[in-house]
Amino acid sequence: MKNIFDVTTTMSSFLPKQDMGGMSKISLSDIGYQTREIQDGCRDIHLDNLMSLDFVALPHLLLKNIGKTLFDEGEDAALTRWSASQLWNRYGIPVLYALKCLNKNHAELLETNVSTWMLEDNIPAMFRLYDDLDGNTSVRGIVSEHYAKFDAPDIVKCLAKNEKLAKNFSPRSYYLDPERMHIRFVANQMMDVKGEDLYVGIMSDSSDVGKMAVNLRLFVLNMSSKNAIILPTGGMTYRQVHRGKSEDGFADDISGVINAIPTMEESVKIVIKACKDKALKAIIDIEKDKDAALNFSKKYGFDQKTVQKAIDILSTGKYGSTVWGFVNALTEAAETLELERRIAAEKAAGSLLFMSTQNNN
Repeated sequence: MKNIFDVTTTMSSFLPKQDMGGMSKISLSDIGYQTREIQDGCRDIHLDNLMSLDFVALPHLLLKNIGKTLFDEGEDAALTRWSASQLWNRYGIPVLYALKCLNKNHAELLETNVSTWMLEDNIPAMFRLYDDLDGNTSVRGIVSEHYAKFDAPDIVKCLAKNEKLAKNFSPRSYYLDPERMHIRFVANQMMDVKGEDLYVGIMSDSSDVGKMAVNLRLFVLNMSSKNAIILPTGGMTYRQVHRGKSEDGFADDISGVINAIPTMEESVKIVIKACKDKALKAIIDIEKDKDAALNFSKKYGFDQKTVQKAIDILSTGKYGSTVWGFVNALTEAAETLELERRIAAEKAAGSLLFMSTQNNN
């Protein structure tokens, strides 16, 4: 059994199919093909309880006897970082505590904790498994028996059948693995902002294993630098948990988000103009404050290393010493982050953009 759980890394447990660097047009049908290719290796097992399972922590995290009955000996499957955290949360075991046990050579303590609770676990669950091409089986997710499957191929199908999306937007980047799918669509027509190469975009974010609800978010892309700023658009975005969502309903919701774009675009133009005219010192004083990166990160919710990298980018003269320039530097600094942290930074940048026009702090 291959060890695909590594407590020392922040990257995905799976090698993703992705193109998050460039912004060339990508075929949605190709992404759809890749989702179906992954889906071919996926299967589900419904269990009435977990009492017959065995949890093994060494030499790697493993669940044994999945699906075991009087007539079937069951099978073994490795836990990913995500499915392991789902299992620990199921028993009220803090993830940080579990990771500490593994990193401090106390895996047997974690093994005892999980196994003890598992012996009493009579709650049904659905195990979402993935068989890779090398014959290794992993548990990609452990979800409720009430979990309504609305997987990546279903979502791509909905995106593809929406005429407004197909006519006005093109997929430009994506991230895909057996746990999640993230696609960024960019408008074919540039925004009318003087001196800027900006485009409105729609992010589609989803997970097959309970990591998140199905999300649609609006963002602004600087095509010249490939920076994305996720907009705090309130009701103009969409979120749906995995509880009986229909494909037709989701397709309609995509149109609703697209219909909200013209109103959003006008407000964004006003905010960007104001931020281009607003001096950098309004939000950060990199000349006088020796702890500028630390203080800014605490105040606005950015990672300190990302802020310092943004300050370094700004010092090259690539962007102007304005609020708008620093927002662009922040999102450029976030481009190399793991996807979840990158999205968090892009959301924080959008909040900063709007917040900085509302006060003088």
